[in-house]
Amino acid sequence: MNKVILILIGFLMSAIDINIKTGYEYPIYQYSEQLGNTFQSYVIQNIVGNNLVIDLLPDIIGFLCIFIGVTGLIEYRKIIVKAYPFLAICLAGSILRPILPLLYDGAALAYGALIITFLSMISEIFMELFIITNIINITDAVQNKRNNIAVKIGWIISISCKVIIYLTGFVGLDYLTVFYGAIYIISTVFYVIKLYSSREYITSFKS
Repeated sequence: MNKVILILIGFLMSAIDINIKTGYEYPIYQYSEQLGNTFQSYVIQNIVGNNLVIDLLPDIIGFLCIFIGVTGLIEYRKIIVKAYPFLAICLAGSILRPILPLLYDGAALAYGALIITFLSMISEIFMELFIITNIINITDAVQNKRNNIAVKIGWIISISCKVIIYLTGFVGLDYLTVFYGAIYIISTVFYVIKLYSSREYITSFKS
């Protein structure tokens, strides 16, 4: 089913980042006296960065794929529309993050980057939660129950890693970020494959 495939493509595009650093440098950050220098250094160095970065698998396109896929599943499970607000926040965050250093500086940039990144992470978790639980509900055939359990396990591992990556990335623990990032991608690919296997059961559970 194309609707589910679009959602799965979106999940993979949002999980896998192939970032290319461009030659465009952001304006030099002006430290605010209102905030601690250590906090500001963590945010600017580990979240904002010094250069504009381009993702070869853009999150924006991934989220648009998810939006189209979710829209196609409304006929089977109307409650899935609860994913829309969280998806909108994810979209807004992916647009704002790279341009924020061009709009703000000092405390506004430090707080803004941290809040946007945090809200995007939380919104992505809830967006995935609503989508995955609804797909599981409309593919809840007896012969598919074991597959759906595997989906839940894979997703729980992935969101756990997502939270850890946020924390380790913020404080600059690169080796842990890479380690949990690898587990995050593997677990995401795992549950995406399992969800792909479930797609054939959707038409039988229209509600």
